[in-house]
Amino acid sequence: VLIMICCSIEFLETGGESDEAIWNFASYALAKNPATRIGLSWLWKDFPQDYASAEEHRDGADESYALWVNLANDLNADYPDADVFTINHAEVVYDLRAAYEAGELGGDAAQLTGPSRNSVFTDEKGHAGNITKDTGTLIWLHAVHGVEPNDAPAFPQWETDIRAIAQAALDNAAQ
Repeated sequence: VLIMICCSIEFLETGGESDEAIWNFASYALAKNPATRIGLSWLWKDFPQDYASAEEHRDGADESYALWVNLANDLNADYPDADVFTINHAEVVYDLRAAYEAGELGGDAAQLTGPSRNSVFTDEKGHAGNITKDTGTLIWLHAVHGVEPNDAPAFPQWETDIRAIAQAALDNAAQ
């Protein structure tokens, strides 16, 4: 499995029309192993404190992800024998932020940004706190291995059922 995480300057500058680096890496990987699966992972917008709310933070993300999916479809058209898939772990980040703002994460996230053990983000850039990493891991397990979040073992370190959050994010992304 080759996972590439969004995105190059070219992708941004072309409005999502192209990203030659993805084709270069895909071509190389498939030449070495034609059975390589190719995953394109979409990130959340960084600097979460620049957005007043989860809704504002998420604004435009669905449209941007659609461009990423289109790019994956173009890659698949150029490599029709390859298994090309996308991973939208940004979805779960926006959902976790919304849950935090609604007071639904209890003691699992005492603050939006702070220590990894009890925050959604760890710094101004928006790096993931532990609950975000664990919930995002469920998205990756689903994308790479087909594991449904609700079929994964419970996470006893969290009061919040992060499996339900991950499943809801997948369901929302599929619509």
